[in-house]
Amino acid sequence: MSESFYESKVLTFKLGESEYAVDIETVDVILGKYEIFKVPNSQNSLAGVINVKGEIIPVVDVDRAINRDVQKSLPSSIIIAKIGENKIGFLTGEVAEIMEVHPFEFASMKTDGANYIKSVIIKGKRLISLLDLQHFTL
Repeated sequence: MSESFYESKVLTFKLGESEYAVDIETVDVILGKYEIFKVPNSQNSLAGVINVKGEIIPVVDVDRAINRDVQKSLPSSIIIAKIGENKIGFLTGEVAEIMEVHPFEFASMKTDGANYIKSVIIKGKRLISLLDLQHFTL
């Protein structure tokens, strides 16, 4: 991975004991518990769709999308992100914080089979996986 990183802000959240982050620039809104309507015969990672002020937005179950082989996290938030011209919701666990990240805190890593990870952020003793939301497009 030969990507350059700049000082930026990320939104962090938990899935089980693991921490993840998304670039704050992509985040449109964060919703608490929200009614998700199932879509028959949809792919496994699609939790369903939500109606936000008349706009129908697909919601990806991040646990299922990244094939986490652990007990299901209790979803508590939906992060709505803009990816290109589209909005996609991401069903996550507890949203933790907005964090400033300095270039020296990013660590590139080989991610065979985990192309949804853009980088790892090292903050003290914390390792936070920065997600590449482009990977989750439906």
